[in-house]
Amino acid sequence: MLPIELLDRLRNVKGHEPNWTALCPAHNDKHHPSLKLTLKADGMLLMVCRTGCDRAEILRKLNLTAADL
Repeated sequence: MLPIELLDRLRNVKGHEPNWTALCPAHNDKHHPSLKLTLKADGMLLMVCRTGCDRAEILRKLNLTAADL
């Protein structure tokens, strides 16, 4: 999946390649984006919720799997 396709599924996306933040879909993240996304030079996408949400749960809420990334 290209990052733009993933970004389109998120809310309140800020930043630009290779670093973005967004509201985490896995918890009640309303005002302070806690999801951090980083596209590495090798094409790997790092996705971390700074409040500790599980990556699998984030992907589930986005209707994605790890293979989609």
